[in-house]
Amino acid sequence: MTEIGKMIRDEGKAEILIKQLNKKFNILPQEYEEKIKNLPSEKIELIATDIFDLEKVEDLEKYF
Repeated sequence: MTEIGKMIRDEGKAEILIKQLNKKFNILPQEYEEKIKNLPSEKIELIATDIFDLEKVEDLEKYF
């Protein structure tokens, strides 16, 4: 996969995760959205896997 293709895929994963987190917590601070957009794909997938274990939005701090 080209570097551009990988970037587009990672951006899509980040956007889906942000939508899921917004739904779970009703609002996701802009600061967290920006941090998620800059995470590597592996971290995004880890948060997505752990999403049901997150009790409050601040629990995301351990991934940054």
